[in-house]
Amino acid sequence: MLIRKEALDKRYLSALASVRMIQTSIRRLSETDFDLIFEWENREEFWRVSDENGPFDQEQIASFMQRCLIEEGGEIKRWIIETDTHLPIGIIDLFNIDWLLKSADVGIMIASEEFRGKGHAGRALNLLIQGLLKEKWTLLRALIHEDNEASLKLFESLQFSAGARMLHRSKAAIQYVCFLSYHEK
Repeated sequence: MLIRKEALDKRYLSALASVRMIQTSIRRLSETDFDLIFEWENREEFWRVSDENGPFDQEQIASFMQRCLIEEGGEIKRWIIETDTHLPIGIIDLFNIDWLLKSADVGIMIASEEFRGKGHAGRALNLLIQGLLKEKWTLLRALIHEDNEASLKLFESLQFSAGARMLHRSKAAIQYVCFLSYHEK
């Protein structure tokens, strides 16, 4: 399924007009985020839905962050999701990046339960997609465990198409795909 910038804009403007929500923004990871990333990456609750198993020591997190901070190219990119008061509430990653084809896998996590289910993940992912559309990216993929209902709902709401079913870390998972479309202006 193609996702078009105009459809996303209308969908989110409509949703924002009908409900007063805390604003969501994303920003690039910075070196000052070390303590935050160290804490989040060492939470066992997140290991079951990611490709990582901790615990992680400070050296491992520092190495990971250096890989994320490479300006051009790089194998992984990370953004911090924040509220309108600049409170960090989660992360978005692009990984398995193919810079030639402008495609990648995407992962998202809202760290605090108090901010889950309030639309932050959808708004943050929409902001990332809008930026990728401007850079003429072509494809995003997300591998989601079948028991991760919140993520399944999120990616379906953003017009990702369910594809192949597979085993991932001994659990049933679904590969979701979103073909990005842009128009020259």
